[in-house]
Amino acid sequence: MCGRYTQTLPTERLAEIFRVSRQLPVPGIGYDIRPTTRVASVRLDASGERVLTALPWMWKHAKFQHCNAKGENVRRYPAYRESFAHRRCLVPATGYFEWTPIPGTKLKQRFYIERMDGKLLAFAGLFNEDASMMATMTMPANTEISQIHNRTPVFIEESDWERYLDPEPLTDDEKHRLISTPPEGTFRFWPVANQAVGPELLREILLDDPPLPRRPVKKSAMEGQGDLF
Repeated sequence: MCGRYTQTLPTERLAEIFRVSRQLPVPGIGYDIRPTTRVASVRLDASGERVLTALPWMWKHAKFQHCNAKGENVRRYPAYRESFAHRRCLVPATGYFEWTPIPGTKLKQRFYIERMDGKLLAFAGLFNEDASMMATMTMPANTEISQIHNRTPVFIEESDWERYLDPEPLTDDEKHRLISTPPEGTFRFWPVANQAVGPELLREILLDDPPLPRRPVKKSAMEGQGDLF
């Protein structure tokens, strides 16, 4: 559920798109951005100004370590509750990757996913008090994406960036509207080479068979921990 993503715009362009007041050193273009690395993020600083900065994409807790948090549960878990209420951020992405099992094998096929309208994605994120870790949120996938994976990243539309970054807690109505599964028709996707690098990671390849609908996922024995991400 979004363990890798791309960000192919120059940082100066990100600063323009997000209308930041200040830009700190951030990683540049990346075609295979992975958890634990510092990633470009947009948040408010102590004075309330919008800043483009870098945050470590991994949430470390005594009981778990993960880059994603389940959007439907962040309000209930102490590990995320305060950050979701007061420390929200946006993570720019031009697309992301998911893998789906190849029937009859132990292998998985990688797919690249981007917005149908070609616009930038702004993943919904949250960070801790000293900005030493950050997680992005996911929700159950819509019908289209569930062909590949049962979860999908939450992203925030530009018209809601200001409210999402505001440190005031979201109302119940806002939580329901903003932290939600993207509607059908939001994304397009295609298979890509598992071992490619750089721009070649985005090149469509031909498969003998189209992706098959995923089978229902069995609940883990660690059900409580699984509810987190």
